[in-house]
Amino acid sequence: PISRHEAEKIYVLISHLGGFFLTLLAPLIVYLLKKDEIPQNDWVMKNSVNALNFQSTIISLLLGIFLLDWILFKFIESNMTVFNYKALSNFAGFVGFISILAMLALLVFDLVQCVIAASKAASGHIYKYPYSYNFINFLIS
Repeated sequence: PISRHEAEKIYVLISHLGGFFLTLLAPLIVYLLKKDEIPQNDWVMKNSVNALNFQSTIISLLLGIFLLDWILFKFIESNMTVFNYKALSNFAGFVGFISILAMLALLVFDLVQCVIAASKAASGHIYKYPYSYNFINFLIS
């Protein structure tokens, strides 16, 4: 049998590493499973809420990029007859390429931060992600 500390460490690792593969689902499951049995100030709870906040931030940014792309492409589509077709199609291709690069950069940043968070949290620290908006801070207050 594993000790309580080792079991809690596994939950923390699932929160952080699972966040990359399952976005909000892994930290949310850890939070919901452990919220009643672990005190609110425990590092498992704080790490799972921090992972949940970070994954919410990443999803918000990805959705924002997608939404801006969609609005821009709808504008280009509706004005194809008014403006130069070749110039607009080149511009749309450039914007699409930049958007894909931005999304890939966000995903790489997400992966790197999840690995860093898992390694720091496994050593007993509460990891606070950089550039993370606190959407869900009320869970640990």
